[in-house]
Amino acid sequence: MSLPKFLIGMAAVCGVVALWSVLDDASLGTVVLRVIICAALIQLGYFLCILVLVGREPETETEKNSAARGENEAAKTPSIEPNRSIR
Repeated sequence: MSLPKFLIGMAAVCGVVALWSVLDDASLGTVVLRVIICAALIQLGYFLCILVLVGREPETETEKNSAARGENEAAKTPSIEPNRSIR
């Protein structure tokens, strides 16, 4: 989902929550609080969905090749131990 679609949908849902709160005879503070909570929950859900989508994305051939080269280079590099002083 693109950002403009997300923002339009979020604004529409927040508008519905605000209208519902006004029709429920809620105070202005309650209306604002409900809209803020609604927006925060929608953003959290969107973030988690994107996180899951990125996590499920398969590796590209370039990433696989660079990871394989990195592992081979790490195997060739000798380990360096810290210098220990003699007492």
